[in-house]
Amino acid sequence: LFRSGRGWTRSGTAPIILPSSHGATLITPPNSRVFATSNAMQISFVLEVIRQLNPDSVLDIGCGSGKYGVLMREYLPNARLDGVEGFAAYITDIHRVAYDHVYEVNAMEFVPKLDHGYDLAMMIDMLEHLTLDEGAQILQGLSKRAKHILISVPVWHPEQDAMHGNALQEHHAQYDVPKLRHLGFRQIWRVGGNYIALRSPTTVKLKREVLKWAATCLLPRWISRTLAPISRKLSPGHKHP
Repeated sequence: LFRSGRGWTRSGTAPIILPSSHGATLITPPNSRVFATSNAMQISFVLEVIRQLNPDSVLDIGCGSGKYGVLMREYLPNARLDGVEGFAAYITDIHRVAYDHVYEVNAMEFVPKLDHGYDLAMMIDMLEHLTLDEGAQILQGLSKRAKHILISVPVWHPEQDAMHGNALQEHHAQYDVPKLRHLGFRQIWRVGGNYIALRSPTTVKLKREVLKWAATCLLPRWISRTLAPISRKLSPGHKHP
């Protein structure tokens, strides 16, 4: 089910794969300046979870403006990155460069038809836009197609209507720790106004990394200067001379 090894190759820009002919296809307006947004505080934490999982293939559901695609392309340069976005106006040249494929389709229709698996499926600030039943349904579908499932949801959010003419931006569900555990998430972290939750056989040591980041902020400059070359040599992706 899961591809092993860095077997994916990239050529050119990602194709934008439209819905089937019986669906309603949205056309991206020229010079679109419509961008999806999410909690900025969680970005480095989400990226650290992904970095520790080190997946060979990722499905980014509700990829919005594509920022996680850009970040993953930098830190997972050889991975296959596919995005799913149901609102065409969010899709720009950013997606075409960062992702291998971008599927312009509603995720609830897309996931049941997936005929191949991914190491990681992620839904960042996306699950709250589905009803509780729809959320459970899409997670059930992904559990058969992904080794790891990573999500983030707001700790609390006000009611939200459509934005930019996008009905998919409406909020329909509220999650807390018991609800997330009931859905099978055993690793849950609260970061500001969001829960980051992971279903995975791999234990991610996020708290340890956060403490390490905090400690480095307190170190005298001369220690940081001494440790910097060592840290760089030990970091993933560093090319030794």
